[in-house]
Amino acid sequence: LDEAEGLFASWPRIMRPPSGPWRMLYHSFDGQAWRVFGATSDDAGRTWSRATPNEPLLKPGPAGAFDARGIGTRAVAAGGGGWLMVYEGVDDKDGTHRLGAARSKDGATWTKDVGPVLEPGGAAGEWTTQVVGTPYLLPMADGTLRLYHCGKPIGAGGAGGGHCIGCLESDGDVTRDAWRPVLPPA
Repeated sequence: LDEAEGLFASWPRIMRPPSGPWRMLYHSFDGQAWRVFGATSDDAGRTWSRATPNEPLLKPGPAGAFDARGIGTRAVAAGGGGWLMVYEGVDDKDGTHRLGAARSKDGATWTKDVGPVLEPGGAAGEWTTQVVGTPYLLPMADGTLRLYHCGKPIGAGGAGGGHCIGCLESDGDVTRDAWRPVLPPA
């Protein structure tokens, strides 16, 4: 760990393109915000080199943005001639967690979509009114996307009232209105 990146590194996600080096995305917390960094491997993941030392690949949004306190857990999938990332953003107002999206042609340079793609209590349902996060993106053979995520309702706690896992599906789009529930929370 390079302390210039943050206090720790976690949540690695490996990208294996058809050719060229493997890529790893991970996040780090510097005491203020979560940021996404990258590393590359030319030997099938045995050794890694930082992609851009001390320079995040994806930074928090500006003050007031849904991801102003940072970008935490994320899922990455190949598709559409590049890469799609769905990430957990944390706002700077009350710490609400929402899901955002970013895209990359090469896995090294990322561009965020505008605004969150999933809000607490939105398409995921009332059981997510406090938290929606920890995404896992799964492209399906028919071109649809499944988005597995956790959620928690406001005031939930104790047995049966904590975090749950749900699944949404889209026709391949990741915009806010594209998602529909597949599974009830479990």
